[in-house]
Amino acid sequence: MVAAAIKRRITGELTAKEQAAKEKREASNYKGKPVSVDGRNGTIIGNPFGRVKVRFGDGSESTHLPEKIETPVEEKPESKPTEEATQPSEKPKTTEEKSQLELWADNTIQESKKRLNVGLDPEVLSAYAIKGAFKIARGVKDFTAWSKEMLSEFGEAIRPHL
Repeated sequence: MVAAAIKRRITGELTAKEQAAKEKREASNYKGKPVSVDGRNGTIIGNPFGRVKVRFGDGSESTHLPEKIETPVEEKPESKPTEEATQPSEKPKTTEEKSQLELWADNTIQESKKRLNVGLDPEVLSAYAIKGAFKIARGVKDFTAWSKEMLSEFGEAIRPHL
């Protein structure tokens, strides 16, 4: 069930209940939410005493009333992206370019390498599925190319699960 919910989240085909929960969360001021205050983009790091604490891109922090919190201001690109930077299966260069879901998958896979397991943990399997789905979303359409990328990133241990 978790894997099916993750797949729906990636593909954008949420159930009505999941969509309502997503909209409710987006309307709230949760930790990690990207926001804008007075034209400056930042991320919420806490909600002390009915206020919202925000960390900005330059590292500074400040506390604001919830009414001052707005959706992030889009920054205009300074130059056109090069053809090399737009390759479909290219890995994201920074943490900001990865989704929370993909970061969770990365962390789960890294943590699993520190544990001794018999068989494959279902949580780790779903993390691999998420990583594979993101490779497809970035443009890898051929199974052969996809499996080569998965093997190069995760090693031979994943071969039986492809």
